[in-house]
Amino acid sequence: MKKEGEQAFRESYERLNAGQKRAVDTIEGPVVVMAGPGTGKTQVLTLRIANILRTTDIPPDAILALTYTNSGVAAMRERLRLFIGNDAYRVNIHTFHGYASSVIDSHPDAFPRIIGATSADDVDRHDIVRTAIAKVGAESLRPPGNPEYYIQPILKLIGTLKNDRVGVEEYSEYMTTLKDEGAHDSEDEISTKTLRSVAFLDVFRMYESLMRERSLYDFSDMLVELTHALETNQDLKLELSESAQYILADEHQDANRSQNKILELLSDFHDTPNLFIVGDDKQAIYRFQGASLENFLYFKNKYQKGVVIALTENYRSTEEILRSAHSLMRGRSAGDVELIAKNGKGKAIEVLVAGDEDEEIAVVTERVEALISSGVRPSDIAILVRKNKDIDSFLRSLRSKGVMCVSFRDSDALASSEVMLLISLVRASVNPHDDVALSRALFLPSFGLSTEALSTLFHTHARSKSSLYELLGEHEGTRKARVFFDNMMKRARTKNAIEALDILVAESGFLPELVTADDLVHALEAYRSVRTLIESRSERERQFALTDALHVLDDLTRGVASLPIKRDKGGVGVKLMSLHKSKGLEFDHVFLPHALESRFKPRADRSLFVIPPYVNQPETSIDDERRLFYVGITRARHHVYISRHEKRSDEKEEVPLSFIADLEGSTEIQVSALNVTVVPTRSTHTEYRKEYDAIIAEFLSHGISATALNVYLRDPWECFFSSILKLPRTKDAHQLYGSAMHTALERFFTHLKEGGVKDKDVLIQAFKSALGRAPLVPKDHAVYQKKGVASLESYFNAHIDDLYAHVATEVSVTADLPLIQGSRRESVPLHGFLDKVEYTEGDTVRVVDYKTGSPKSRNTIEGKTKDSNGDYKRQLVFYKILLAREGKHTMNEGIIDFVEPNSSGKHKREAFVITDGEVLELTHAIARMVDDLVDGTFLTKTSVSEDTEVRALAHMLAKRFVTE
Repeated sequence: MKKEGEQAFRESYERLNAGQKRAVDTIEGPVVVMAGPGTGKTQVLTLRIANILRTTDIPPDAILALTYTNSGVAAMRERLRLFIGNDAYRVNIHTFHGYASSVIDSHPDAFPRIIGATSADDVDRHDIVRTAIAKVGAESLRPPGNPEYYIQPILKLIGTLKNDRVGVEEYSEYMTTLKDEGAHDSEDEISTKTLRSVAFLDVFRMYESLMRERSLYDFSDMLVELTHALETNQDLKLELSESAQYILADEHQDANRSQNKILELLSDFHDTPNLFIVGDDKQAIYRFQGASLENFLYFKNKYQKGVVIALTENYRSTEEILRSAHSLMRGRSAGDVELIAKNGKGKAIEVLVAGDEDEEIAVVTERVEALISSGVRPSDIAILVRKNKDIDSFLRSLRSKGVMCVSFRDSDALASSEVMLLISLVRASVNPHDDVALSRALFLPSFGLSTEALSTLFHTHARSKSSLYELLGEHEGTRKARVFFDNMMKRARTKNAIEALDILVAESGFLPELVTADDLVHALEAYRSVRTLIESRSERERQFALTDALHVLDDLTRGVASLPIKRDKGGVGVKLMSLHKSKGLEFDHVFLPHALESRFKPRADRSLFVIPPYVNQPETSIDDERRLFYVGITRARHHVYISRHEKRSDEKEEVPLSFIADLEGSTEIQVSALNVTVVPTRSTHTEYRKEYDAIIAEFLSHGISATALNVYLRDPWECFFSSILKLPRTKDAHQLYGSAMHTALERFFTHLKEGGVKDKDVLIQAFKSALGRAPLVPKDHAVYQKKGVASLESYFNAHIDDLYAHVATEVSVTADLPLIQGSRRESVPLHGFLDKVEYTEGDTVRVVDYKTGSPKSRNTIEGKTKDSNGDYKRQLVFYKILLAREGKHTMNEGIIDFVEPNSSGKHKREAFVITDGEVLELTHAIARMVDDLVDGTFLTKTSVSEDTEVRALAHMLAKRFVTE
């Protein structure tokens, strides 16, 4: 551990309380830590890892830390870097599925069933069950009125069984026993369920067969396959057990049986394994996903001589908050340990009681406004709901008052009207004779049809036997639309799906319609989700056409699966999310609205199939809702507001949530809103500008990259679309080729770092593998493979003496840049992804940036020629600033490395030493960019982009955002 890391460790360690220090210091043997909310478990985990490395001789990669979310992995690694530096990247920190994936990738021979296969999405799985039912002739699972009725229950049961490590044969053995005991004859209901379950078994067996046939696997299969390999392959088990000398598992109350089994198999190599389990049974809110309290307590009971440590000092919440939270869970947890507040006494929880739902929403909105007026940052306020559907009403209310807010609801992209319009466009392009789809698509302004013209067209259609498509060709005013759909029908048959979709979106006028949505960000995210789905299918299947994409979309619109809109936890404004999503987060002020039995009542979940008694299938209970509410209360640092209303819209009484009465110290207040108003459905120019401000604030909170800066300096509007709104773009063939080249070089250096030899075939094979996954048509694939192989062979031969292992590749760097005095912001985050960092002496490094285009002259790189803009050199200056601000390394040189040879067959590398003057100049340019974006001055400028689509959208959005 370096000197600065040791100092950071000592300073952090000294701030720990006695329980935390004991957890950090007890590094040998099994340890179970009961860590309630706000007790600093992440700090304990990272300090414990650092302590293991500083007090033992084991290498960083002999430690395995497992948690449950990718964000948890990132947070743990980032904090660990403070203590052990870049060795944090050598510590094996994974989610359970991420760990399984890494083992499968590194030991392919041990996983013949899953290696080389692709993870099946919900649409895949639905289609496979549908096919399996048909193949086995399970007519009892295809009721005539709704032949797909049993598909979702079957999928749910398969997931439940796999989470508990019950496969086809295990289920078959149980069903045989059940039938032998005559259980199916006891009464008609059981008999029907048993017969249905026998049919399910046949479907389950065929489902697994079809998965293998299609080279697909379930997400849970990774854990199933890993546990199976650990149980049957002793060489693999021994290797993995020896490589994981210290195992740490976070949030273990969320573990299902497969995950627990992995921990058991990895740790049972020793009688007293170095196994560190952290969890809190009060926060077990994922039991519906197979998590079990029994799983959490299993290791505590298994290792009776192990150490049990309770972390009781809470550094997040006030005494009043913890008092109420504990009273909610008293007598309902394993240890029943009461947390000790270290954040002062605070205020009692307020329970706000309004007359009806509209008034409750208005009251919450007014309280939020009052907090913001008193100086509370919007981002420090959260509204946590039980049902995702309740987010929208609060979102509309807050936005109507000009309050910046951001939602994290589990949205389905197909609930977006803009996406449904897009699907109509796709359907009409595949089959213009679909009158329903075509009639909706024709409302797009780009077709130039007025409402009156459409009315005439529809009336004519109703009176005639002709389709709308045929009628389009009969009149001059509608001929433009006819030509468009003629062309799209041909493209739908001849081009792959993603290419055809992008042409459709670009030429139909859909994008201009998209950007007029009330919630622009949400509409864009919905569109991006659809496009990503089709793009991934196009990459998987070369012949995947728009017709095939429509089949997938049709399945989705029928509700066979959802298409979630994915967002991270970033964003500027009041946070609105479900209680489940709030796990692990914290806020100054937390609102828990709709504390009603109707919102929190557990759902009855009567299974349609026989489930073995040893399979964990917990029935939801009111205690699960208590735990969920406990999680919500303990997200708050300073104050909690619970609210409910007394009457529904039909004047019937709402029943208060029963366990609210158990909250000690809470104060119930009858409230009424000062102003209950109807929220407008459309925005004004002023509100559009607020929307713009929120978009820019969110972008700047995430930070600026070198690419975004370069694009901004070319055309601010193009930056707005590509880097801020992130409109999806199809990579052209050369971009796909460039990505494959970068991947090949990254994998080659990884090979060297792992002790591999300088083998040209490794580099070439890595390129071929990466290019093979790119969605290129066969002709382009052949051309670029030949080109890439020749370039990489030449590059390898030219630089064989310069290819060494003491480098880092694909390095992600983030840092905060203070801006010059007078700027609109004090600082702005910067982030970059460096192709290669070569370590020279001490903390100095050389940064290498690969370029796969034609080699450029030094003057062109620096922007000194007429047709150049200096992007390449500016990128190196940006990296110099980024590394200097990060403070870990000093960049003494930047290199532009052209992978392809020039016309003479030579490979060019241009090295630059970045001067202080260049750093100062670019720092000013970044400050100007920030000021321009914050002020919105570029909105009044005309786009100079070469992309006509960008210019058109810029013209439209200028009218939208600029106030009159």
